Parts: sequence; C-alpha cells; structure tokens
Amino acid sequence: MFDRLAETVIKHPKAIVLIWAAILLLASPFMAKVLLDPSGVLSYDMTSSSSEGSESVRGLEILADTEYFYSDGSGMDTVLVVECADSAEYDGITLFGNDLEDALQRHYGQEGGEEKVALVSAGFFSKSGGYPGIVIFAISFSDSVKPSGEVEVLRGIVSETQSEGGYTLSTYLTGQSAISHDTEAGAMEDVKRIDPFSILLVLLLIGLFFRSVISATTPPLTIGVAYGVVLAAIYGLSHFMEIYYITSTIVLVSMLGAGCDYCIFIIARYREERKTGKTHEDSLRESVRWAGESITISGIAVVIGFGVMAFCSFSVISAMGIVLAAGIVFALIAALTLIPSIISILGERMFWPSRLSTYSEGSKTMKGWYGKMSRAGARYFANSARFSMKHAGAIVAAVVLITIPLGYVAATHTTSYDMIATMPSGEAKDGVNQIVEHADGGMLMPTYVLLEVDGEIAEIREDAITIPDEGSLGVLTWTSSEVYDPYVLASNTLAAKMMDDAEEAGNHNISGVWTIAGWEMLVKTAGSTEEALELLPESVRDYVREIVDIDDLAWMYLTGGKYTKANAIDYIVNYAYGSISKYHDGHQYIKLTVLMSDEPMSQTSMGTVTLVKASVNDYMATATAFSASYVTGQVVAMYDVS
Repeated sequence: MFDRLAETVIKHPKAIVLIWAAILLLASPFMAKVLLDPSGVLSYDMTSSSSEGSESVRGLEILADTEYFYSDGSGMDTVLVVECADSAEYDGITLFGNDLEDALQRHYGQEGGEEKVALVSAGFFSKSGGYPGIVIFAISFSDSVKPSGEVEVLRGIVSETQSEGGYTLSTYLTGQSAISHDTEAGAMEDVKRIDPFSILLVLLLIGLFFRSVISATTPPLTIGVAYGVVLAAIYGLSHFMEIYYITSTIVLVSMLGAGCDYCIFIIARYREERKTGKTHEDSLRESVRWAGESITISGIAVVIGFGVMAFCSFSVISAMGIVLAAGIVFALIAALTLIPSIISILGERMFWPSRLSTYSEGSKTMKGWYGKMSRAGARYFANSARFSMKHAGAIVAAVVLITIPLGYVAATHTTSYDMIATMPSGEAKDGVNQIVEHADGGMLMPTYVLLEVDGEIAEIREDAITIPDEGSLGVLTWTSSEVYDPYVLASNTLAAKMMDDAEEAGNHNISGVWTIAGWEMLVKTAGSTEEALELLPESVRDYVREIVDIDDLAWMYLTGGKYTKANAIDYIVNYAYGSISKYHDGHQYIKLTVLMSDEPMSQTSMGTVTLVKASVNDYMATATAFSASYVTGQVVAMYDVS
C-alpha cells in the first residue's frame, strides 16, 4: 500500500497539492461559519448534551412542552440583578424597571399583537431581611427570539437606559443565556491566546530540529489545511448532533500535536535517506514506505482511543470523540499525502536556508551549537537506552510504586461539577455571586421534581376573563376536592420528606420547596388574605393582590358569575408560576420546585441533588398517587453529564 502511495506522490505531486487546495476552497464557507459565528454552530450549554434517555432530559422535555406547561420552566434564563442599598434606591430601581421595560419593548416590538419581550420584577432579596440586598428582574422573550444571542443587545439597552434616566445603579445581566454568552466570549479569547502560542512553539521546535524555515512552517501549514476541512466537518455534524464549543479548540491542539509529529517523521526520514547518498526519488519512496507505516499505525491507535468515546451515552462526549477522531484521520491523510508531495516538488529546498550538506559531519553547522546539541541529544538517548536495559526491573518497580498511590488519588478524588465557578470572570458570574450573597443561589437554576398524574386534577382555560385596559386572565378550576386534596397532600408530603431527609443527612442546602397550592386553602391555612399573600413568591404577589382588590360586584360583572377570584388566582399561582401543567395526552404534571441556598452547580448543590433523587425514589416506591416521577432541571442534567 505504501509503495503504491509513494509512487503516486512521486508521479503526481502537483495534482495532490491542487486537490488539497480545492478541498480547502470548498470547505472555506463552512469553516468561516464555525470561526465567525461559533454560537450558531457549537453548543455552549453542556446540560443540553445529556444522555438522551436520562430522567433529567425527559423532565426538561416535558417542561419545555407548551402542550403541558405555561412556558419553558427549566430555569431563569435571563435575569437582571440590581444592587439595592436602601429604600430610596429601591424606589429608583422601581422607576428604572419601568423605563427599562419601555426601552425593551420599543426595541423588540410586537409579534402577533403581543410584546416580544417582557420584564417582570421577581422582587427584593436579602438574607438579613433588610438592606443592603438585590432586586431581580426576569426577562423573557417570545419563541422567535433566541436569548443567548441577545445578551450584548440587552446589556447595551440597560446601559443606555441608565444613561438617559440619570441612574447610577450597579446592574448584572446573568442567567443561563448570559452565562453561555460569557463562556463563549471567554473561550474565544482563550483560543486567540492558545492557538498562536501553540503554533509559535511548534514552529520554534521544528525550526530548531531542522534548522530550516520551510521545514518548520510546512507541518503547521499542512495541519492547518486539514483543520480547515475538520471545521467544515464540524459544521456538517452540528446539524445532527450537539457539539460542545471547547471541541474546536481541543481538536486543533490534538491535530497540531499528533499531526506535526507525523509530518516530522516523514521529513526527518527523507533527510536521513538523502544524507546516506540516495537520490531524491528513492529517499522520498523510503520515507513514505517506512515512516508512513509507523505513523499510520500510531494514527490508527489514536483514532481508536478517541473513537471509542463516540459510544458514550452523553452526546457532549460522544460528539467530541467523533470530531477528535476525524481530526486525527485528516491530519494523518495530510501527513501521508500533502507533505510528501511538497517534498517531491521542493526537493532539497525543503531545508532552506540549510542544505543537505549542512547536516554532514565536519560542516560548519555541525561544528557549532547545532552540532553540539545534536550530539548531546544522541548521547542522551544512547545513555537512556543503556540505563533502561541495565536497570529494567528497577524502573518497572519504580513505575508501579508511583502509579499505585497516584491511581488511588485519582479514583478517590471528588469530582467537581461547578462550571460556574470555573467560567471566566464577567458580568454573568458577578451576577451569580450577587444572588448567592443576598438570596438563594439555586433560584437561578432550581431543581424540579415532576410528578405524573394519570388523569385531570385541574381544568385550565387561558384568556377566560377580559379586564378592560388590562388584558385577559386565565382560570384554573380544581376537578373536585376529592381529587384535589389527595394530590396536594401527596406533593406536600414529598416536599417535607426531601427537606427532612436532607436535614438528617446534615445537608442544610434546601431553603424551601414550592408546590401546588389552592388559594382558598392557602388563605384558610394562613389565617387571613394578607398573610396568605405573604406566603406567595414575590414575583406573583402583586398580580394576586390586584385581583384580590377588585370589588366583588365588579368581579361578578366581569366574569358573568362563571368564575371566582380563587379560579384566577389559582391560575397565576399554580399554572402561570409553573407548579402544574395542563392536561394533555392522558397526563397532568405537578411540579415541585426545590430551592437551594448554595451556588447552582457547587459540590454542595450536587450533593443535594443526590439526596433529592434518593428521597423521590424512596417515596415513589410506595406512592400510589403518581404514575411516574422525574427529577430534572439544569443542575440535575449537569449532574447526569458529570
């Protein structure tokens, strides 16, 4: 095979170079898409690359299904955190929120008669109960707008609103979309630093080895051509699978390392054959035949190593394995075809400004520093070989003694899941830190427990009530108290069990669990309407208060006596807030929201996920009210990936 390859290269070197140039030209548009618009091709959300059959992914799919839930309830995707020092500043933040909402709606406009963006205050948060604290605004978009692509626009609008209104507030745009954006920006900055540094070191190393500019630049350029083809392949693969953003950086580094090594083998073997007096064609034939065989076996071994990752159940790893294996394949093909073709065309000029005589013993170069380094290297490897043969047993024993404790450390080391803590510093990360300091860190990415009900426990109607100058309201009607009471009791029992199990395990990270709650029962339990309002999440409290304050006769007129205030409040508190789904396809879901105090992906929060899963499994072993359960959310998906 390699004899035939060598003959083909010798006969048609220019054609091979032209073929590679044509392939690169065809790949250029797709390569440009990956390099210039990586967010449109690559994934920056590792949780979206979980195992397709995992419980967390199935749960996220249910949450994102608008046939069930009011909107995607998988987390606060985009939030604005504003520092608040005192009551006067709080009043200013309220005005700022109104101005910002107007600015956002002016910028994004409407779609189908509805605003494409909404700004909702989630309220004031402070662990001390007083000032200082933070005010959080949740920003949501219509389905036609991709939040991760709007981060810089949103930050610009926030800055412009501050400037025009004379505000001097400390604001942080964060949430999943902003975290993904800042991660992408940080990764691109890292690539800008890593790639030139890697290439410079490769050029320096090969340049010193061959003492040649052309020999130094040809391997990286050759692998660069292969990398361009791989980028086009990444673009194609992205239509069928999620490819994590870091993959494009890792594949370049691996291709530079392995690919340049393959190129050096070919060039070095050619040089050694020429030094023995063989002709140009014979030397090239020998280099392709013998060095080609070595690098092919080596390359296949590397491809197998990366390729087995493709069988991993988590797509982020399997996709990375496929791309890395493809990168080595293209690097190997380039080393076997493009490098010999260039050598065939250039001949001895491959080593310019040196010549073949430069490497001969007795030459001026070999008498200088280059010769001294070459001889020192030869002595080192000769001595290493003699030492290894003489003390083979001792070396093996030493390796075993070192490997055993290091292997134990690796096997028992606690894995870190904290992607947020390791992301580059930026506004999104600072916003997360503010939330952790003043509120529940887990509110940004809560953990959810979905409980499946085979039947309908609540009838939900959207836009059932029209209020002049205010818009429309939905209503929720419980099927009956005989149906409602057992499910409320069952979900509350599970919520209490999760908190109790965590406390017994010494885990104090669960700050609360929110589940379905009927308004009339909530008022009865709290003792008064005002006390019941205080139990509600602040993000819905004002909406509920507006309904409570409507005159009873006016309400009857608006609804025609069909619905009570409790029906509208239950719609807001349960369906709009995401605690219950619509009835669809024979199922309805109750969602328990587990709020954690610590940062979403910290080791403590991941440990809490383990406890929540255990509590749910233990409860479901004897429960009869629910047919299935799903522990899910962004943090749980990350847990499954890890």
